[in-house]
Amino acid sequence: MIKMSNGKKTILFSGHDFRFIRPFIKYCQTNSTYQVLIEEHKGHVPKDTDICEQMLPKADIIFCEWCLGNAVWYSQHKLPHQKIVVRLHLQELRLPYIEQVYWDNVSKLILICPLNFNLINEKYPFLREKTVLIYNPIDCNELDKPKLPGAEFNLGLMGISPMRKAPHIAIEIFKRMREIDKRYNLFIKGKPPWEYDWLWRQSTERAYYEKFYEDIKSSPYKNSIIFEMYGDDVPLWFTKIGFILSTSDFEGSHQSVAEGMASGAIPIIRNWDGADLLYPQRFIFSTMDEAIDLIIKLHEVEYYQKEIDYVKNYAYSNFHQVNIIKQLKETLTKL
Repeated sequence: MIKMSNGKKTILFSGHDFRFIRPFIKYCQTNSTYQVLIEEHKGHVPKDTDICEQMLPKADIIFCEWCLGNAVWYSQHKLPHQKIVVRLHLQELRLPYIEQVYWDNVSKLILICPLNFNLINEKYPFLREKTVLIYNPIDCNELDKPKLPGAEFNLGLMGISPMRKAPHIAIEIFKRMREIDKRYNLFIKGKPPWEYDWLWRQSTERAYYEKFYEDIKSSPYKNSIIFEMYGDDVPLWFTKIGFILSTSDFEGSHQSVAEGMASGAIPIIRNWDGADLLYPQRFIFSTMDEAIDLIIKLHEVEYYQKEIDYVKNYAYSNFHQVNIIKQLKETLTKL
């Protein structure tokens, strides 16, 4: 176990995207137990390794957010007294970096969802003693705001890129609901696909989205499909969302579902692998007809408020950042 003479442990957070771990970083920055260093780089691999080399000796714990090129570099360069924690999401399972990490130098591997936890332990049995399941932290208190009038008729979808998010299914669900009741609207929040250079360069992805937007443009309900930009106003956005859609082909944890539940938005979740390990089976659909029937049923007065209370309590119990931060802190303390 690491012990510093001044009573503090220095944690070096390394990664290209800290949005999912930011609550824990903020906690460490405001806690007298820790001193925090941030090494943020663009892309999957830290290209300016001079910065890594300068910061490395200052750290007691190296926290690699995402198991990408950062985990490879630090696992190969750590000093004898240092501990490395790697947090793996989803995309890493389809990339080569896992095989390049020097796992003997990694103390803990954090998985964010049960499916990936099971997959890693099955494929890499030598990692079982290092793995721990800890969900992404969300601020349930900040998300729990009163809903705006009419929110129960608003469907929400957060993030439509890449095409594995299958936003066309969300459009189809909305169309079917709109045919039943003209009060329904669909709010889509996130960056448009052309803002992701790597995506827009792929002909298959680009063709999918060109058709996706053309179908919306020709829809009689196009004025009730509202696109809104990515931003930090997620709690405010959710005040108008009654149902949060998850229509992806596959996901890790699909953070917007957990956030939506914390806000009181009822999730309508396609049966992607692992969804039933993370979220209640009662909100998961297999066919379009099931999705429509589910929304109609949950919208009934006798169910609606009960389900709102249920999803809020579920989010607080499973994803609230106070509990998740406690688990992360305990993990670091035991290193």
